[in-house]
Amino acid sequence: MAFVFPQLRTPQQVAAEAAPPSSSAITATAERRALTAKVVVRAIVAPGATVDLKPSDALVAAGMVVTAIPAASEGSVATGAVVVEANGEPLIAMNWPFPAYRDIHADDSGPDVVQLQKTLANLGYAAGGTGTFDARTRSGLKQLYAKLGYKVPTAESPLGVGGGAAATATPSSAGGRAGGGGGSANGAGQKEVFLPARSVLVMPSSRSTLTSIPIKVGQKIGGDTVLAKLDGQASTVVASTTADRAAKLKPGAAGTLTGAAGEQYPVKVSAVASSVGEVPGLGQGVRIDLSFVDPARIAPVSAAGTSTRLEISTGSTAEGLVLPITAVYSTQDGASYVIPASDQNRRITVITGANIDGWVEIKPGSELKEGDAVVLGTLSAG
Repeated sequence: MAFVFPQLRTPQQVAAEAAPPSSSAITATAERRALTAKVVVRAIVAPGATVDLKPSDALVAAGMVVTAIPAASEGSVATGAVVVEANGEPLIAMNWPFPAYRDIHADDSGPDVVQLQKTLANLGYAAGGTGTFDARTRSGLKQLYAKLGYKVPTAESPLGVGGGAAATATPSSAGGRAGGGGGSANGAGQKEVFLPARSVLVMPSSRSTLTSIPIKVGQKIGGDTVLAKLDGQASTVVASTTADRAAKLKPGAAGTLTGAAGEQYPVKVSAVASSVGEVPGLGQGVRIDLSFVDPARIAPVSAAGTSTRLEISTGSTAEGLVLPITAVYSTQDGASYVIPASDQNRRITVITGANIDGWVEIKPGSELKEGDAVVLGTLSAG
């Protein structure tokens, strides 16, 4: 016969069984990288600056209507090109340092005639160098209009040759497609070649990239009309933030703009305003201007009333070991240490540096190495 006796337990065994379950350590691994602090702000993508090609006072006063836009099919506009046709007349791009301020007639002289002669000479036409709108210069103007496919403008010169400013010039053919030319200047009532001030469109350079043409055929040219937009620059990013955040930002700082669909665009700070003001589209704040780093990756211009997220770096530490700040402990005398996961009864003294976004820099001089696991805390096993 077999007998079963109850298992006998010592008081120590009973206490051990009643104790909470053992715990396991929560660890983190020392990483080698640079710590980067970021400022998060609101931003918009603004269209880049352009040069507006506007009509002269003489063109506005003429009250003309756009009849064709020859430049619409071109990627750039150069001196001597027809940008727009108005009332059948060519409006010709010329790189002058000032607007055409008068109609230029036979034997007129002055700085505008000098500019016209330079323009004709640069285009390879007869020009002369006298500063006077002489027969040679008038011949060069005929050549230009013929090359463009338009009739050269002519006007009556009742006083004969050299009517100039004294002539009562009435245009008899200021434009129109080619089929005629300048008349003779041998007597009263003869037609003479002249250049209407309204036909000169002053360009900012000898050649400009055509960004867009906002006018349309049939539109009347007025004082606020923009005939073309030239030399458009790349879109830029405009952000707004508080004064304390702006104080952390410097030109050249890198950032990341996040688009509506989560796409990211690298940018960099080009300027930071010195005070709070009204930032168009973003309200009151310190304005920050940024440019896109990669010309092939430029975000679309922001729709009215919308903004997007922008993160800007405020600086990085040199690359080194970093740990979560919760892995670093302090003694009563202010010294810092970590507990290695391999021996939780040991302490490794460390010297801490920058503390950014919950991570702390571990400066050289300790026994801690990249990849070492350290204790963050403990987690109950039960």
